[in-house]
Amino acid sequence: MNRLRFATLFVFVLFLLLSQPLLAKKNKKKENNPVDIGKMEVVVTATKTPHPLENVPVSTAIITDKNIKEINAQNVGEALRWLSGINIRTNGYSRATIKIHGLPSKYTLVLIDGQRLKGRHADSIDIGQIPVDMIDRIEVVKGPASVLYGSDAVAGVVNIITKNPPDRSVFNGFASYGTGNTLRSMISYGGGFGKFHYLLGGSKNKSDNMGEGYGYDGYNAYGKTEYRFSEKNRLTLNSGYYYEKGDYLKDKRYNLNLNWDLTVDKNSYLKIKGFYLNSNRLDARPGRASRTWDESTVRGEIQYVRLIGSHHLLTFGAESRHDGITYTLIEGRKFQHINSFYAQDEATISKNLNLILAFRTDNHNRWGTVFVPKIGALVNIGDNTKIRTSVGKGFVAPTLSQLYEETYYHPWAGGFWLGGNPDLKPEYSWGYNFELEHRFAYDFGARISFFRNDLRNMITTEKTGEYIDGIPIFKAVNVDKGMSQAVELEFTKSLGRSFSVVVGYTHLQTKISSTGNEFPYSPHHAVDFMMNYYNKKVGLNLNVAGKYLGKRYTNTSNTQMLSESYLVDMTINKRIYKGVNLFASVANLFNEKLEKESNYFRQGRTYSAGLRLHF
Repeated sequence: MNRLRFATLFVFVLFLLLSQPLLAKKNKKKENNPVDIGKMEVVVTATKTPHPLENVPVSTAIITDKNIKEINAQNVGEALRWLSGINIRTNGYSRATIKIHGLPSKYTLVLIDGQRLKGRHADSIDIGQIPVDMIDRIEVVKGPASVLYGSDAVAGVVNIITKNPPDRSVFNGFASYGTGNTLRSMISYGGGFGKFHYLLGGSKNKSDNMGEGYGYDGYNAYGKTEYRFSEKNRLTLNSGYYYEKGDYLKDKRYNLNLNWDLTVDKNSYLKIKGFYLNSNRLDARPGRASRTWDESTVRGEIQYVRLIGSHHLLTFGAESRHDGITYTLIEGRKFQHINSFYAQDEATISKNLNLILAFRTDNHNRWGTVFVPKIGALVNIGDNTKIRTSVGKGFVAPTLSQLYEETYYHPWAGGFWLGGNPDLKPEYSWGYNFELEHRFAYDFGARISFFRNDLRNMITTEKTGEYIDGIPIFKAVNVDKGMSQAVELEFTKSLGRSFSVVVGYTHLQTKISSTGNEFPYSPHHAVDFMMNYYNKKVGLNLNVAGKYLGKRYTNTSNTQMLSESYLVDMTINKRIYKGVNLFASVANLFNEKLEKESNYFRQGRTYSAGLRLHF
């Protein structure tokens, strides 16, 4: 029955797309197209320089604050779930595994305001640090981006960009309650006087939805202040504090981010960035000894951008990063130092051809120097067709835990010992992207994309041939190879000013060479669709989002498999007074099983309702 419901929705979407004329009158004004609003959006993640979305030379998607409200996303994972080529796995502790094109989450770099996000544990990234109502937009770059961002940016980059402090007083409030006693609330206030502007916010997240033993209670405080010496000279300070306590886990995180943006002259500007983060974690689950982590990062970056003539936009950057960790299973405190330099030339060869040439060097105090090149091109064929293509190298450095972790006993799978390896080297990849985008009419566009990543020197665990009390010892080693390739097809259609539809399809293939197995949770076929209806006159917004996931393995040995799933979420927002909106949502409408049997991951249908304020 679920299949029939999902198929009915999907056929309805296709009918809406195909029942509209493909060609529009030439005198139609593009600014009236709600789907084409992205042309007015400026993105920075792909090249570290600002570009209108339509002219960015690297495959990039954007989720705006407006989009987040339309689907009533409660966290970053819910906002990203509906993008083609992306698979999100969330759990009750507000963490999420972000997979792009089937690659494990460690191959996707997550940033907040351009600074890498800490908190990875068991391949889970905590993307709940920023209250969702303080997010201005989320930029997603698919394909290798290590040339600008270093380690981890193999499959892509997700950059969560927060709102700027406002010029006038602004108040935002949000509260919702739902299944499993799930409570989410947020409040923020911003304003300015003279040259000083600020935005302060906090949130609370609490839930018992995971079942006994997996409840959590989390708090978040965030501040962004800006001093504007002039419009071309700004100093910004971001700070955040995050605390979450569960039945078995406890997390605390504090960060400071200082940015100075200075326009040097009409052809150049300078950015100087400083970042500090401290993270503490306790894992006290029953059945094993408690473990604690204390991690810190200090990072500095300087970036200079200059236009040479009218054909070359040059970017030069240098970074220095210092990481430290104290961990129950590591003797003493361990450190790593990484010094980096990168350069990029965005060259306008002709009216219809732009090239990107870039390289990066990362020097590590233990595993040496990595050289990362990249070349890309944007080709305009007429006014309505664009081609984006690139080839680049990526890498993933071993973590301090992988390098220095002492050998300890795992009670699962019959029991085994596992330890780190100080001789580990980075994993490497070569990524190839090709994207063809065509606009049939002002309100109807299509895109087809090809992605491939070839991985080398992958870190895996193997038997050492040694035993403790007859139980085998494993350690991390660089031996494996892997591959991920995908084809994405997407259609975007608007029907007047009120109705928009997006349909996407992804065909994915993955392989681990040593075993011939696929990466877990990497279905061969996935279909995404989203329909949004907005009636400005009555203040009503209705959003229906769906995703079909084909059969996928749940473990690396490919012995366990989940059947196909049909995920549908529905949200309705209604303005009841100026600045006051009520909303209600149902997630996983058909009550599908999205994970293997586990209390740790959300299962089944959930409901929520709440209130949103903006003054």
